[in-house]
Amino acid sequence: MKTDGKLPNGQVPIVELPDGKTLNQFIDILRYFGIKHGYYKPESAELSYEADWVVDTIADCKSEYQQFFSKTAMTEEQMTAHVEARKKLYTLLEDKLGDKKFFGGTKLNIGDFRVTSYLY
Repeated sequence: MKTDGKLPNGQVPIVELPDGKTLNQFIDILRYFGIKHGYYKPESAELSYEADWVVDTIADCKSEYQQFFSKTAMTEEQMTAHVEARKKLYTLLEDKLGDKKFFGGTKLNIGDFRVTSYLY
């Protein structure tokens, strides 16, 4: 795929649409399909912020998460830091969700999809 120019930034994920247009960048693809299928049409700027907060907060933690799966084994200190960072993230997410069923509103949205893809 790299050699035929289908990877705009030289990386995945990509989605090729029926008209041949290629979408890249995970979060942008998430928002595209969220809008297209009704999972990113919040009723207000505040609700949009809530969904985006989840997406962006998890993106901020991505490099630490990727280090966990790198070819180089983590030291005990790095592993401890990784576990503590996960605890902090989960606490942030739990506090943000509170007693609501969904992040960013009363309906399933891209924030919920992002949490699910991160955890599983």
